[in-house]
Amino acid sequence: MITAIATVVAAVCAINAYNQSVETKKQSSFDAIFSQLLSTLQCFIDNDSLRTTTLKISGQKRVVFRGIKDIRIKPNKELNVFLNFCNVYKKYNDKNKITTYQHIKTIWETYAKSLCYESNYLNCFKYIYNIIDTVHKSPLDEELKKHYVGIIQAQLNHDILFCYLINQIIFNGGQNKDFTKVLKQYDFFSDIYKDNDNYGCIIKSTIPEDITKQYR
Repeated sequence: MITAIATVVAAVCAINAYNQSVETKKQSSFDAIFSQLLSTLQCFIDNDSLRTTTLKISGQKRVVFRGIKDIRIKPNKELNVFLNFCNVYKKYNDKNKITTYQHIKTIWETYAKSLCYESNYLNCFKYIYNIIDTVHKSPLDEELKKHYVGIIQAQLNHDILFCYLINQIIFNGGQNKDFTKVLKQYDFFSDIYKDNDNYGCIIKSTIPEDITKQYR
């Protein structure tokens, strides 16, 4: 009897050790992939073309928002494209109160189309999507997934996070799509929602509540 029990215990321990080894190898393998993805993301963000803001039309100094009354906003060309979008968004709101999805769409699309390196700017957001999606669809357990998504979020400053929030709102047409739920699941925008002195206040005052609640 004692021998049988010892054999069973040994077998269970061996199985547990094997499973742990498999999980360790799985995580180590994913670590290598994730590190490369994170490095590439940083390269996208740090691209020289995005470190300053160059408008598409030679000599153009202002982003022009067409409407009943045109709104012209001059970005600071010495600032990066992410911070400039945030500043343009705030200045637009000062001139013409942002209250609807259509307002937000107008700002996002007009600003992006005015950039000389529009594709480089937009590719940053596509890559953020891809790296989060890679983590979400990985075979890792939920705690590890949350850990990795937290690392991605930590790589992005508040300016980029706000840009990405607006990007997702426009990409999803203001609707609660599958990937919207993924971002909410991992509290991806929690930092800027809590930033009551800056972006949290801007989100609350300019983005309709039915949209903001999709991400928090």
